[in-house]
Amino acid sequence: TVVKKEKKESFFHFFSPPKMPSIDNMSEEQAVQLEATFDADYDIAQAFRSHIVPKAILWYTGQAMEHDMDAAIDGLKWPEASNKTGDGDAPECKQS
Repeated sequence: TVVKKEKKESFFHFFSPPKMPSIDNMSEEQAVQLEATFDADYDIAQAFRSHIVPKAILWYTGQAMEHDMDAAIDGLKWPEASNKTGDGDAPECKQS
């Protein structure tokens, strides 16, 4: 029996660490860029930890999306149609 392992796309591959260059061969710019990459990964992981994971079942069932959509719709302010002339007819357009 031949077993072949293939890497499939997965959420868990999102956080694959960058390849570390040797400390001796690393420039200051590379070090700053690497630190920024780690900081960004950390921020994303914290967002998942604090916002997604506690409500995972709601996201899985779609209820979290419904709640977010309802909250967004409730937050919209629709402009009210108003008639400035007060006579019930549409205002007249006058051109000079």
